[in-house]
Amino acid sequence: MVLQACSIYDVLVVCLLAPLFVVRIIHYIIDRVLLRDSDAVFAVDSFSKEFRYVLHTNACKLYRQHISPIEIRKGRRIQVLHIPAKNVSSARGRVLLVHGACARMQQLVFIIRDLMDKGYEIVSYDALGCGMSDKPHQASAYSSHEMFADMVAIIKHFSAKNMKWTCLIGHSIGGAMLAKFATAKECTNLTASVVLIAQPVIGSSSASHTSIFKLPVSIQWLMRPWMGVKARSILFGPKATAALKNMEREASARNPVYMFKAFYSSIDRSYLQISESLLLVPALFIGAEYDKICPATAIEAMSKRLGCKFVLAKECGHQCMQEDPDQVNEIIGKFLNSLE
Repeated sequence: MVLQACSIYDVLVVCLLAPLFVVRIIHYIIDRVLLRDSDAVFAVDSFSKEFRYVLHTNACKLYRQHISPIEIRKGRRIQVLHIPAKNVSSARGRVLLVHGACARMQQLVFIIRDLMDKGYEIVSYDALGCGMSDKPHQASAYSSHEMFADMVAIIKHFSAKNMKWTCLIGHSIGGAMLAKFATAKECTNLTASVVLIAQPVIGSSSASHTSIFKLPVSIQWLMRPWMGVKARSILFGPKATAALKNMEREASARNPVYMFKAFYSSIDRSYLQISESLLLVPALFIGAEYDKICPATAIEAMSKRLGCKFVLAKECGHQCMQEDPDQVNEIIGKFLNSLE
């Protein structure tokens, strides 16, 4: 657990700081075993149970998941959610949802439910290393280029002949990757629009405060409780409930430290620099009023430079789609209706 995927340097550091690690291990046992929040565990686990369907046979009911593993590229197996439209004959189109950095698709569940109820076909996924997907130890597996290539592979995998994606929706770094995709010529053949929620830009804290991830894995594991508290303090705004924060704490604890380190220490800033390029499809930028990670003012300025629509989600933090799902769903719904 502690020494998982550690280098020799990490092991040396552990030996020198052994007393602190003893305290940390005791904290881990108490926090993650003895006093683990059962409500938060249930909330995280309920996502995969929610999206399953029943096949009735003569003998019994067979449960099948809408979530299944797909080897989207060689050696890269991720968990993908695919929900066909409820009524194929009157389906409104297909929507892809891409979560943010080191997160999971469950964070987008309120958007998923809303669009599913409106008759859209839904596709989403847990990026490699996140949520229910595989978590390889190779640091190179989490580079910006590899994550972007996975996203494009998903888009192409579910693309049907003579049918574009109605919309590609991304949150945080997922929005930044979609924005980069929307500047490529091939995107016009694959999607009709994009929605970019709380997208990071050059100069935002999501792009600049990554020096801590240069530390050894062992030290980051030692600091993890503090890092988690700090992260939640900037992720959420005034509408975030204690239950939401506890759920995010539980979900984040399931992602390995080596993945966080590999992803954040190798972010390619070119995936955040789109201000000089033109988006080739209609785009909606959503900024959150109290976003401490990706300031709404910076997102609005970018949208103006690109000639795109911008809407402010009021009284929300970075996780606006979780804090005030009704407001965000209404914003997205109005944008999609305007394209019909």
